[in-house]
Amino acid sequence: RGFEYAAFGSLHPLSIIRFILPNIVGVLREGTAWARGGSVYGFTGIISLLLVVFAPKKNRYVQFFFIAGVASFLLALGRYTPMFRIAYSVVPGIAMFRSPEHFLLVYTFSIAILAGFGLDYWRESRWLRRVIRGMGVVGGLGGILLFLNAPAFPRAVAQLAALYPVRVLEKLRSFPPEMVITIVKLIAQNLLVTAGILFATALLLARRRGLKSATTNTGIVCLVFLELFLFSRNGLLSVPNRVAMRWLDRAEQGIGVRLWFDSRIHRIFVNPSSYPYPSTKQFGVFDWDKESEWQAKILRPNLNMLAHLHVIDGYASLIYRDYADYLNKNLSDPTGVTLDDPTGKKMKLLLDPRLFLLQNEEKTLEGIHIDRYTSGNVFVTVTTGIATRLVFVDVNYPGWEVFVDGEKVPLVPFEEVFKSVEVAKGTHRVVFRFLPVSVRVGAALTLAGLGICVLLGFWAIRRSDVPKGGAMISSKGKRRGEKRLKSLI
Repeated sequence: RGFEYAAFGSLHPLSIIRFILPNIVGVLREGTAWARGGSVYGFTGIISLLLVVFAPKKNRYVQFFFIAGVASFLLALGRYTPMFRIAYSVVPGIAMFRSPEHFLLVYTFSIAILAGFGLDYWRESRWLRRVIRGMGVVGGLGGILLFLNAPAFPRAVAQLAALYPVRVLEKLRSFPPEMVITIVKLIAQNLLVTAGILFATALLLARRRGLKSATTNTGIVCLVFLELFLFSRNGLLSVPNRVAMRWLDRAEQGIGVRLWFDSRIHRIFVNPSSYPYPSTKQFGVFDWDKESEWQAKILRPNLNMLAHLHVIDGYASLIYRDYADYLNKNLSDPTGVTLDDPTGKKMKLLLDPRLFLLQNEEKTLEGIHIDRYTSGNVFVTVTTGIATRLVFVDVNYPGWEVFVDGEKVPLVPFEEVFKSVEVAKGTHRVVFRFLPVSVRVGAALTLAGLGICVLLGFWAIRRSDVPKGGAMISSKGKRRGEKRLKSLI
């Protein structure tokens, strides 16, 4: 869908600071975020970066993971560096994905490996301890100054936004003064905590009071986990289970009151455009409870798993594009599903038939009886007074076959994405079956491999005997031994 679509979710350079100071852009769940929220798939922490410096440079594993870490980090920046565009144009497969931030998974793993090497090869160095202590002092003083001067920041932000009307400053200026003060205090708190971690690391590296190397390493690892905890807690969005179950029960009751339907015949579809969000969404303020309750109210969660209801889509689901085209949905955003009611009225639910007969370009469910419906086998009895066409609203993926009265017949594409079959006048039994060639070939190769293993086993048993003591003696050697024993007797 083009480079802009593939580069969606690029790592913003401002988010890099979050790797060391998670609160630098506020806390999303507390409504104090002033930079882009959402998922950030990477983390390093200041201690891990310091340990990477002491990884042995000539070690081939260190060299490999260093290259992997740097390359994945540059790719994660997406549209903000030319490397992702080059990879998008040259490397096969890159153009099939989006959200370059996912490359941070490789980056984080590489940093973890390099930090492990650094922890094994760190040397007691006064220079190292001085640098860490110096960074701790700067961070501590910066945190204290920010905390004491937090009330002056709303006016300073307004003045800077007037001089430099960049997007970040405009967003900060739109916040109430109390929220700006809260954000500054969060950053100050983060600096003070990071300074404390640095001081603790410097003490452990000094190995005072006769600390052993293993104790020192364990202490540093615990500090790394502390950094990780401080980072991850800012992105934790959850609601109590009892509240979520209450929403789910309400959704199930609502469906039960509105209609009864046979899940083998219909799928449910929800029209979210009929139910706009009940309040205004302010940037940086994420009311998780209200958002989740609204999603449950309009039946948008994945009800296939939660309520065992056969729905076409779920919350933030990705719909097959041709299927979405058939349902007349908005393709600009695969997760924003819309469908107009043919009568022109707003509908809460829409039942989409799985199978129907197409007679004179009109759909009908009369004459269809579904005997059995599973993921790979669908048995249908069709009774019709005229020659008709049975349409199965299911993706015509390679491997599907259809049988009419036990005889295999060709599948006819419907709307370029689904499958159908011509049915003559009368009563017929139609079977749709999914059995792709790849499964058959795989099963044949597996059976052939098992057969070879069994034959090799029998051959090995015939070639040798296994005495009770466990020693392996060939049958030929055994016969020679018996002849030698008889000659001696």
